[in-house]
Amino acid sequence: MNNNKIKHISQCPPSPSLRRVAFVLVMFSCTLLLFGTAREVVAQEKEWIYIVAPGDNLWNVSKTYLKGMDKLHELQQLNHIQRPQRLPPGMQLKIPVAWLKVEPAAVSVQHVQGTVYVNRADGGRQSLTTDITLHVGDTVHAEAESMATLRLADGSIILLQEKSQLTFDILTIYGKTGMVDSRMRLIDGRIESDVKPIEPPSGRFEIWTPAALSSVRGTRFRTTMLEAESLSRTEVSHGEIRVSADEQEVMVAEGFGTVINVGEPPTPPRPLLAAPNLGGLASVVTNESPHFTLPPLDGAVAYRMLIAPADKINAPFFDRLFPDFNLEGPVLGNGDYLLRVRGVDLVGLEGLDADHLFSIDIRPEAPTSTTPESGAALYHHEIQFQWQASPAAVSYHFQLATDEAFSNLLANVEDLAATRIQPQQTLLPGQYYWRIASLNTAGKAGAFGAPQSLTVLQTIPAPQIKTATVSRHHDQIRVAWDAIETASVYELQVAYDPHFKDLWKTISVPNTTVQFHPPPVASYHLRVRVVDTAGHSGPYGQPYHVPAKPSPMWLISTAILLITGLLAL
Repeated sequence: MNNNKIKHISQCPPSPSLRRVAFVLVMFSCTLLLFGTAREVVAQEKEWIYIVAPGDNLWNVSKTYLKGMDKLHELQQLNHIQRPQRLPPGMQLKIPVAWLKVEPAAVSVQHVQGTVYVNRADGGRQSLTTDITLHVGDTVHAEAESMATLRLADGSIILLQEKSQLTFDILTIYGKTGMVDSRMRLIDGRIESDVKPIEPPSGRFEIWTPAALSSVRGTRFRTTMLEAESLSRTEVSHGEIRVSADEQEVMVAEGFGTVINVGEPPTPPRPLLAAPNLGGLASVVTNESPHFTLPPLDGAVAYRMLIAPADKINAPFFDRLFPDFNLEGPVLGNGDYLLRVRGVDLVGLEGLDADHLFSIDIRPEAPTSTTPESGAALYHHEIQFQWQASPAAVSYHFQLATDEAFSNLLANVEDLAATRIQPQQTLLPGQYYWRIASLNTAGKAGAFGAPQSLTVLQTIPAPQIKTATVSRHHDQIRVAWDAIETASVYELQVAYDPHFKDLWKTISVPNTTVQFHPPPVASYHLRVRVVDTAGHSGPYGQPYHVPAKPSPMWLISTAILLITGLLAL
C-alpha cells in the first residue's frame, strides 16, 4: 500500500509554481556553469606576469603592453582590481599573452669573415655586412672558410660557420615584455648558439633541421646538419635542451650530445669528450703562423680549432678541423688572440671547449750568415763577419764567443746598423763561434741564427822587403825579401800609391827575389805577403817606397842654377 502511494505521487504532474522554481534553479546553475567555464578558459590561457611599479595604474600598463585599450575592463576583472587608478606596487598583474602587443624583431650582424651573403624574403640577394639587418624569411649563406656572428633581439648570439645555410622563420618580440620568439631552420652546416634565458611563458628559441627540432630556454649548444648524410648532431656545453624527432623527445643535459638520422628518433644522449689540456701551450708565439701540439685526448679522433681576437671571442676568423693533435694556425699579425680547441669523437660529436690566450710577437728572422762560412779556418787578418740583410730588420745583434753555448762572449754588439763587422781585438789561434739576430723597428730582437764555427790559424809572418835595386838604365828592378818557412808562394804588389789602392801589378813567385820591368813612373811602392800550402794568405809586410832617381839633365840644370847664383854674389 505504501508503495502504491509513492508511485501515485510520482506520477502526479507538478504544479505551476514548482515549475517556475525549477526553471530558475536550472538557469542559475547554467549561468554558474558558463561563468565557471569562462573563468577556466581564461585561467588556462598563457599569462604573462607584470610586477606593478610605483605610480602604475591600469591605463598606463594597458597602453604600454596591450594591443589595444579594449581589453582594459577584462584585465581589471581578471585581476579583481577595485581601484584601477592606483595599483599597489609589487602586485603581480596577470596579462594573457594573446592580449600583448606583438612586433616583428630583427637580427643584427656583429661580425663577418670571408664570403657570406643573404637571400632576402623578397628575392633579393646581397653580401652580408655589419650594417645589414636581417628579418623574417631571410636566408644567410656562409661559403667555405667563411662565418658570421649574428645577434637576436634578446641578445642571443649565433655563430654561423662555413658551408652553412640558416633561414629565419619567426622573429617576434612581445612589446616591452622581454619575451622574444625566435625560430629558424638550419638546412645545412653548423651553428653555435649562446642563448639568453628565455622569458616565460612565451619566450622561445628553436632550431629546426631536416632531422630534428631543438628547443631551449637559456643555454649554449651546437647544432650540425649534414644534408649530404641526412644526419644531425646536437652538443650541449651549458644548460639543457629538448630535442624532438620522429615523434620522440629526449632531454640533452650539459656535457652531453645526441645524433639524429633523418626519419629516426634521437639517439640516447652520450657524454661529450672532456676539454683538451692546453696548459703546456706557449703564451707568446714569435712566428707569424702559430703551431700548437696538444697532449693526446682520450677518445678523440680529430680536433677542431678556432681562433678569435682576445677581446672579441664571438668574432672568430679561423675555424678548422684537424685529423690529429698537431694544429697549424693562419698567418697572424702582432696582437692578443684566443685559441679554442675541442676534441671530436667516433660518432662526430664535438666535445667541451678548452680556451687558451696567446700573443703573437713577431720578431724578424735571423739573417743568413755569408762570410766566413761555418767551419772555415782563417788567419786573423782575413776575418770579416758578413751576413745578408733581413727584410724586417733595421739593425742587428752580433755575438762572438769561444764556446758554442755563448757563455764566454768576446763581442756582444746589440745595435749594429751595418751587415758586417770587423773583430776589434786580435783573435788568437783557436776555435770560435759567432751568430747574428735581427732587430725590428721596436728594438725587439728575433731569435739568433744557427751558430757558425770558425778556426783562427797561427799567423803567418809578414815578409819584409830588404832591397829594391834599380838597374843602371832603369829598365829593371830587382827586389829581395825575407824567407818564410811556411811559404808556398810569395805575392809582390806594385802600386802607384802608398795605400795600394791604385795597383799596377801583382807578381807571384816561389822564391824570395824577383826581377821585372818597373812601372812607367818615376816613383812607386812595393809590398810582399806569403801564401801557404793550404792557400791561406798572410799579412803584407811594410810598404817599400822606390823614389824617383835624378836624371843627368836635372843635375846639369841644378849646377847651372848654383853657378849663376854664385856669380851674382
